Amino acid sequence: MKRTPLRRHAPRVDNRVTPGEALAVFTRDGGCIALLYDPSHACLGRLTLAHVPELGKNGLGMKPPSDRYHMVSECYGANSGGTRPWSEMHRDIERAHLAKHYPDRA
Repeated sequence: MKRTPLRRHAPRVDNRVTPGEALAVFTRDGGCIALLYDPSHACLGRLTLAHVPELGKNGLGMKPPSDRYHMVSECYGANSGGTRPWSEMHRDIERAHLAKHYPDRA
């Protein structure tokens, strides 16, 4: 019997970040937003995109849409660093940042 290794499921094609959306987010934020709201933050690594779930939506394991209304730019340390990254502990700040830029969507 031939055995194949287990594979992770590929991300849904309709929820991938397009280059245009990534550029729009990086341009809008101008760098790591953790540095804007937390002066004690020390950036670590390259700039990444962090998906921000809406309050009360997006249950465990459900990724928010990959559009500029649900993403912010953060350094690798803020987005993925450590056991509790900055982004997970400051979702309210991220949501306020997005609401400031898109008040009609809040």
